[in-house]
Amino acid sequence: MLETKTIQYPRVAALNVGRQERWGAFVAGVLMVLLALWRKSPLTIALLPVGLYMLYRGAAGHCYVYEYFGISTLRPREPVVEEVPPTGVGPEDEVAESSWESFPTSDAPAWTMGRRG
Repeated sequence: MLETKTIQYPRVAALNVGRQERWGAFVAGVLMVLLALWRKSPLTIALLPVGLYMLYRGAAGHCYVYEYFGISTLRPREPVVEEVPPTGVGPEDEVAESSWESFPTSDAPAWTMGRRG
């Protein structure tokens, strides 16, 4: 019987913006920067730093405002369950170890799609 081992991924402290929010911030940042460069009015020029910050936030995945308030929109990663070879299959038994490591690909296909000869 296979043993299972759970791996917990460490949470990266610098990231605190979720994936969808990052895309939204990046697109909004691009639009703000383009608007500020296209229409050079005082209002759009004032939006340039905001657009640049949104670009940074989308690209880096980090928001200083979220950090200050302790907010994070990242979803925690699910732990990954990894199959471990049975006890006794280790470096001392090279054939069993290589068979275990190549298990899904070592089986020959049952049929192939092609023409009959």
